[in-house]
Amino acid sequence: MNCGLLILAFLIIAININADTKNPPQKKPLVFIDGIKAVVRGSEGTDLIMSSELQRLKLDGTSNNLEEMVTNYALFNEAKKYRLLPTTEEIDKQWMMMAQMNRKTPKELDDMVITAGFLPQEARNEFAQMNAINSLVSFKVTGNLIVPEADVVAYYNENPEIEPANFCVEFAFVPFSFSRTKEEQLKQWQSLIRKKDPQHMLKWQEPFWIREDELAADKKFISQLAIGEISQPVQTFEGFEFFRLVNKKEERLKPLDERYGQIVTILRKPKFLELMESFQKGVRDSVSVIYFDLPQQI
Repeated sequence: MNCGLLILAFLIIAININADTKNPPQKKPLVFIDGIKAVVRGSEGTDLIMSSELQRLKLDGTSNNLEEMVTNYALFNEAKKYRLLPTTEEIDKQWMMMAQMNRKTPKELDDMVITAGFLPQEARNEFAQMNAINSLVSFKVTGNLIVPEADVVAYYNENPEIEPANFCVEFAFVPFSFSRTKEEQLKQWQSLIRKKDPQHMLKWQEPFWIREDELAADKKFISQLAIGEISQPVQTFEGFEFFRLVNKKEERLKPLDERYGQIVTILRKPKFLELMESFQKGVRDSVSVIYFDLPQQI
């Protein structure tokens, strides 16, 4: 190649390089779709938490939380260790019962979870996980919650519960008559009430029970009625209201046997929270967790 051609070749290359420098190719933006947010590795396997899972609601309609999901996978790993996973047949049976409780067929329930963003098998897997964790908590935590009877009795004595008086009441309503004045009608009804309505002119509705603390301020007079007594007419915009006391239960101190279960639940709660926190920490420490920082856009 002669010298002139060599120089020309170098000039062409230089022009091309300069042109590429002035007009670099446009970099297309990449949009983040999904990725691994955390990896939970335990003795019974490895579970991945995807970013998309955190964006959708759980089966019960509550929001997902990364740390809560990590804890649940750690608990699920522990449940697998104790062979507490429900069988496929058990899950299908419970799924059928859940559908019946909501007056749905299993197919209709599957359609509902698809609308919520789950595949039917995903929903069943999450349902199985919840069942396994509940069984684990019952086995390892709830079973250790023993409340001494002495503590129950002490709480009962320190926190007495008074049950207010209860009234069994009948109600009757009589619209105004256009042939007489309201004052004339009022006097007539007052006279009939004093005689306890001997002609049974009042048509009583089905009796109902109501506690004294549930009575409206303008109905407190009911608590002063004797059994069988009819109240004075209560004038409204459309007519007269009447109340008759059918039966009454006096105010009383609730006995221990009626409150025992409730008190046990109250006393177990702080102990449950303490044991549950300790149990969850131990389970979390038994697995290794790797977190990933994922961009919204790349």
